[in-house]
Amino acid sequence: MKYVDDETKEIKWYNANICYSGTLIIVLINVLAFLWGGNDWVPHYVKSSWADVLDFNNIVVCFLSAFEHSNWQHCLLNCLCFLIAGSYVERKIGTVNLLLLTLVLAFYCECVVDANDRDGDGSHGFSGVNYGIYAYIIIDYIFTLIRKKQTKINIIYGAIVLGLIYLACCFCGGTSFFEFAWYPYDLMTNMGHYSSFLAGLVLTLIIEIVKIQTLEQTKQKNG
Repeated sequence: MKYVDDETKEIKWYNANICYSGTLIIVLINVLAFLWGGNDWVPHYVKSSWADVLDFNNIVVCFLSAFEHSNWQHCLLNCLCFLIAGSYVERKIGTVNLLLLTLVLAFYCECVVDANDRDGDGSHGFSGVNYGIYAYIIIDYIFTLIRKKQTKINIIYGAIVLGLIYLACCFCGGTSFFEFAWYPYDLMTNMGHYSSFLAGLVLTLIIEIVKIQTLEQTKQKNG
């Protein structure tokens, strides 16, 4: 079905979209984590360098911090953003790949933030993962437009999601109120956001380059 899986991909077990279950699982994990532990269930240690972060216990803490939120507004806004962005990506790369991408971004983003946290306060929240996903969507949409094989649903759906991403990037209300700027305030002013966004850009470019090389090699073999 074109609304479940991208028609331009060759469907395998690892890139099939299982009814958007990956997106729903991640949202459910975030909600249940807040219901169970509230806003302070992850222990926070002073991690002001990469040497501190790479201690095994600190790595675990960094990863878990991505699923901890300050309050319900913080949790539900992040879940809403991931529901929109995650469903787009899951349709493109499948349930298994979305879950793997999400876990990698959760680990990376929190490690980077805590390694540069000079106050030792730590950080938490799923928005870093969301920004990595945003980067993936932007690069994917650019390559969608330049590919020979295009579909109307990919172009229209992508444009709508990009508009919603811009709105999310303009949010400057923090975790307690709602306010928006005209420029991507939420991206530019938060180290966790822009570090994860850059990671998502690099990762997506690598994926697209590998796709192009694989396609060229397949053409050469068949030609």
